[in-house]
Amino acid sequence: MPPAADPALAALVPSRCAVVEACAGSGKTWLLVSRMLRLLLAGAAPSELLAITFTRKAAGEMRVRLYEWLEFMAVADDAAVLDFLAQRGLDAETARASLPRARGLFEAVLDSVPGPLITTFHGWFLNLLGRAPLDRRAPARLIEDAVLLRAEAWQTWAESLRAPAKAAPAAALAGLFERLPLDSVRGLLFALLDRRAEWWAWAAGRADPLADAVAGLQDLAGLDEERDVRAELWTEPGFVAGLAEFLPLLAANGAGVKADASSAAVLAGLLDSIRLAGAGGDHAGHLEKPVIPACAGMTAATWAELCLVFLTGKGEARVRRLSAALDGRLGAGPAARFIELHYAIAERLRQALDAQREQDGLRIHRLALTAGVDLIAHYQAMKTGRDGLDFTDAEWLALRLLADPDESAALLAKLDARWKHLLLDEFQDANPLQWQILTAWLAAYGADPERPTVFMVGDPKQSIYRFRRAEPRLFALAADWLAAEYGAGVHRKDTTRRCAPRVVAWVNALFGGLGEAYPGFAAHVAHQDGLPGWCEVMAVPQPTPADDADHADGGLRDPLTEPPPARPDRRAGEAAAVAQRIQAIVGRLRLADGRSVRHGDILVLSATRTGLEAFETAFKTAGIPYLGSRRGGLLDTLPARDLMALLGFLVMPADDLRLAHALRSPLFGLDDADLVRLRDAGTGPWFERLLAWADRADAPAHVRRARDLLLAWREAAGPLPPHDLLDRIFHQGEVEARYAAATPERLRPSVLANLRGVLELSLRLGGGRFPSLPRFLDELTALAEDAGDDAPDEPPAASGDAVRMLTIHAAKGLEAPVVFLIKADEERRERDHQ
Repeated sequence: MPPAADPALAALVPSRCAVVEACAGSGKTWLLVSRMLRLLLAGAAPSELLAITFTRKAAGEMRVRLYEWLEFMAVADDAAVLDFLAQRGLDAETARASLPRARGLFEAVLDSVPGPLITTFHGWFLNLLGRAPLDRRAPARLIEDAVLLRAEAWQTWAESLRAPAKAAPAAALAGLFERLPLDSVRGLLFALLDRRAEWWAWAAGRADPLADAVAGLQDLAGLDEERDVRAELWTEPGFVAGLAEFLPLLAANGAGVKADASSAAVLAGLLDSIRLAGAGGDHAGHLEKPVIPACAGMTAATWAELCLVFLTGKGEARVRRLSAALDGRLGAGPAARFIELHYAIAERLRQALDAQREQDGLRIHRLALTAGVDLIAHYQAMKTGRDGLDFTDAEWLALRLLADPDESAALLAKLDARWKHLLLDEFQDANPLQWQILTAWLAAYGADPERPTVFMVGDPKQSIYRFRRAEPRLFALAADWLAAEYGAGVHRKDTTRRCAPRVVAWVNALFGGLGEAYPGFAAHVAHQDGLPGWCEVMAVPQPTPADDADHADGGLRDPLTEPPPARPDRRAGEAAAVAQRIQAIVGRLRLADGRSVRHGDILVLSATRTGLEAFETAFKTAGIPYLGSRRGGLLDTLPARDLMALLGFLVMPADDLRLAHALRSPLFGLDDADLVRLRDAGTGPWFERLLAWADRADAPAHVRRARDLLLAWREAAGPLPPHDLLDRIFHQGEVEARYAAATPERLRPSVLANLRGVLELSLRLGGGRFPSLPRFLDELTALAEDAGDDAPDEPPAASGDAVRMLTIHAAKGLEAPVVFLIKADEERRERDHQ
């Protein structure tokens, strides 16, 4: 626990506002819950405390810790409680005077209705909306996972574009498809959909926000989308004359350089077309005059040919240098002029290409905004029709409510009457809209002495929710605002109690080397200077591009008899190296407590859930048990596909392929010989053949069992909800026991976790409100195809000894003795392009 001398303990003084920038492992949650205790000890009513964090998991942990500490103060002996209070900044006299109140706080908080509100930002926003006037209340249903709704909106929106009134967004979407592949168009429009609140905030009060946005983009680029960049280039004084002067030099050099001879022919043809477009065929007299018609008639291919005379395929000037050979071909003076002209023309062409790229970008943004704004309206209409809202809606509605002068006064009065103390956790993950909502509340108090106290804690280095619009720079902005407006003290905690000195050294080297990119960084210190630890960078084979050809030799395959060849995964080398390293340390590397590393001590972290297939394959090949959090991976696993095949058969009993799949699985245990017998058992659906076989006196027990279970489940598939049906299948079919028996021990934890994940998904998906099994299967199919990434956010608790594969976001707050960070180079490239 933090020592009494810790200067950050000043942040716990109940009457003061405070901001604490605290590094990983320095005790941010400890400080926040300690601040809550100090407030309660100072006389704050439990209902006056509002603590906001970013995940339900973090809120739950905070709540558990608060009640554990309250219970401790209620039952521990006096000496222990006095020491407990001293660690939280109370001097001996104040601690002893506070002892009676500390003893009774547990009961007081338990009896308080309402008690302290420990929630997420979105939970608080929904709470605010529930306090709004009736005519401003939010829709009734919260859509927590909108992936499937977005996929449905995409389909229905595309169909709606056939209407004459949708000509503009339809044309914009068609324009996007001309320039980008389908996945890129969807990603671009969905990115705007995810940030629609920012669009609404910017568009508020504008008569034509779309036109204003396009104009703003053009001003930012310093370029008009409609400018004819090539025409302007040709009308520049001396540009065509420069080409004409360069041509004979290029042709002369072509006598010794074959590539220049070809380039001279291209340039000569271009200049001939310009002369023909000039006035009256007076070749020499018009080279320096504007020749717009020639430019306007130049094809993209001709333009590209001209650029390749001077530029490389990457758009850089081709390298030319003075040399004795060049002087010999052209002469010393002409050679110098040749080099000078080459680089001057190349630079001007490069500028024109850059301008064209800027125009392409502007065009794509205009088309995306035109189509995207209509998609947003369609998506919102869908939710309105279903009386639902999602988290972005909750943010936007809360902001509008607090920013409305006609409505905010009554709501602010309610806030003032309820909460007197605001505590903000992990504020580096806040987004601008959330900060606007907070300041709309806090700024309304002005200098009112009854305004709430504010305690904010976070660490900009640990901001990992950029995909949720988090902005780590807000932390410094909010700290400055609270210091100026609320007199908040700003404190630092740079001593970590979690990390080993070697880990801290890496952190210091990384952030200390960023300079102006991360100003104000203070080197961290490891509290446990003797804690063992190790950091290393693994050198792995470079990713190789996938071979797009069916065969390396260029031959064709028969698609009816020969499957397509497996394409190499660009992460296969890295995955194999990680698997090899895990094998090398398990059972051999000693931890601080003296035991050897087990698989369950290892976390494999990735910034995203995508691209993990290579690692799963490598772990399976190496016999490494693992639990994955790849959301789409759940529906891709064999156990999930087995269950989906079984459910599909229960919906369509004539589907022989799904029946064969289910029968061959550990659910029923039929082997290949059994399936061959069913195939050869006459005509008709396979299920009828199975029933006939099971009725025979010599039918095997496993065939009779399959018949009995399938008949019972078919009868139950109609009246039972999908989750209840799956629960019955798990129980009657002994699903977990059968899969455990059929799976190697090293893979058993992950297989069982996937089975339970499907059962959990049937309850969580859509709130478990499915009127029929076909509807549930449709949702699963859409989830696999459109979301591709939707299984539980966090894997089930590790059962047995298995490596855990998690996203960095899902692993936040977890600890493990051994951590692998994979795909780090890919994450760097993604950040560079943001």
